[in-house]
Amino acid sequence: MPDEEFDVTPFDVEGQVDYDRLIDKFGTEEIDDELKQRFFDLAGGENLYVKRDFIYSHRGLEEALHEYEEEDGFFFYTGIGPSGKMHIGHIISFYFTKWLQDMFDVNVYIQLLTTRSTGIEM
Repeated sequence: MPDEEFDVTPFDVEGQVDYDRLIDKFGTEEIDDELKQRFFDLAGGENLYVKRDFIYSHRGLEEALHEYEEEDGFFFYTGIGPSGKMHIGHIISFYFTKWLQDMFDVNVYIQLLTTRSTGIEM
């Protein structure tokens, strides 16, 4: 684990990022090898973002997979509230969400925040 300080903001990354500390800071859980394999097995295919650890943590993935195994049904909910102008990097979360929708045949709900000065106007 790197000892040096780092800073991650919506605009910059400084220093060597300690991903374990980011997981702690944001209250997520690591997608370890066992969960990754279970996820791929149930999805019926691998996702490049997860396979290459671009997406490395989660909230509620284990519960969603359990619901899927039990055929109880679930849905994906995501949102976007950019802190600045949208850029090409924002598309990764939408591509991933679309992949989830296709692989698990579930509904996806996307919240678009309109309370900020940047973003989408209604």
